Amino acid sequence: MPPDRTSAEPKRKPRIWKPPVNRKPRAKREEKPKTSAKVAIKERHENLTTYDWLQVFVFMDKNPGMSQIKVVDHFSSRPKGALVFTQAMLLRHLAARKTLEERVGNEPGALSSKRCCIVT
Repeated sequence: MPPDRTSAEPKRKPRIWKPPVNRKPRAKREEKPKTSAKVAIKERHENLTTYDWLQVFVFMDKNPGMSQIKVVDHFSSRPKGALVFTQAMLLRHLAARKTLEERVGNEPGALSSKRCCIVT
């Protein structure tokens, strides 16, 4: 059991109040002039459609000696409609090339889809 405290003595030392610290006001930011610099390319990729992957396959068929890294660089630096994907994604889709081409023949809207949607 705790000891019986009937006296008015405090349980702990009183805290000493300190005034708030005087801080310097922040400097105003300078207005930057307008520039013609281009916006940086997004780091994150977006899923490509089946039509986009078929374009990549046709390009690879026309240029059989080109490495996968060069194919990725070619499509990411196109002036009109750059396709952003990695070499690992290209390798994965090359392995599934037959299923992608079969999907185009079986489904009417497969060219504009990003994934196969199976409804049962």
